Amino acid sequence: MEKGKKRIGIFAFFLLTVLTIALKTYFAYYVDLSLGVKGLTQNLILLMNPYSLVALLLSVFLFFKGRKAYWFIFTGGFLLTFLLYANVVYFRFFSDFITFSTLNQVSNVDSMGGAVGASFQWYDFVYFIDTLVYLFILVFKQKWLSKNVFHKKFVPVVMATAIALFFLNLAFAETDRPELLTRTFDHKYLVKYLGPYNFTVYDGVKTVQNNQQKALASEDDLTKVLNYSKQKNVEPNMQYYGKAKGKNVIKIHLESFQTFLINKKIHGQEVTPFLNKLSSGNNDFRYYPHFYHQTGQGKNIGR
Repeated sequence: MEKGKKRIGIFAFFLLTVLTIALKTYFAYYVDLSLGVKGLTQNLILLMNPYSLVALLLSVFLFFKGRKAYWFIFTGGFLLTFLLYANVVYFRFFSDFITFSTLNQVSNVDSMGGAVGASFQWYDFVYFIDTLVYLFILVFKQKWLSKNVFHKKFVPVVMATAIALFFLNLAFAETDRPELLTRTFDHKYLVKYLGPYNFTVYDGVKTVQNNQQKALASEDDLTKVLNYSKQKNVEPNMQYYGKAKGKNVIKIHLESFQTFLINKKIHGQEVTPFLNKLSSGNNDFRYYPHFYHQTGQGKNIGR
């Protein structure tokens, strides 16, 4: 840029990075992630939830001076983008999100190379367009960047705004989904209401808490669990209770099989024609597509 023309200040660069990460997150919500969003409230929550943690993390780098501040914000933005994209690819294959428990299984990726490769899509470059643009500016167009320092006294204001936005997001989420942080059996709910970045932090906290509970567990804890189970015992669903009485029951158990294959067609041919007939729900067969896994790592029932 010529002398006298406006340059990109560090705060403007910060805002651009936050905005483009949020836009990529929206793209992921509506193109790649099936979160079951319904109604105006849930759509407004989706528009709100990417900003708080992204802004809070990147605002730390506003304390730095000169080119370092730009590079730190760029690196932080790239890492958040990588986290988003990793979750997108993982979701395409597992219909779930990356947790710290699943990171322990990274060694299994080598044996799943073909399946993981099939999860990439032609439009995935959209997730990295802004990263390439910012990198080009930082390397080849440094004269476009202002050398003015962002006043440190305003950084806490930015952080406080980000934290306030998180609690506003959480308040909206609680009105639509009460006890959100205590009923966490489905990760999709957490991502839908809190966003993928807050979900990662939440999962990290829960992982630490669970590890501490395991380390400090005693026989008294087992007694508490048994008493709780007795108090919360739910009567069976009479619609299905006793349906198989007096009959021979055959249970079909498929190792590492996923529901999306049922009724799926490739080149006009059914992938599982026999199972499709069984899952039609006639009087002789019963198909249960909805269940919640209770495994510690992953969803493979054969573990």
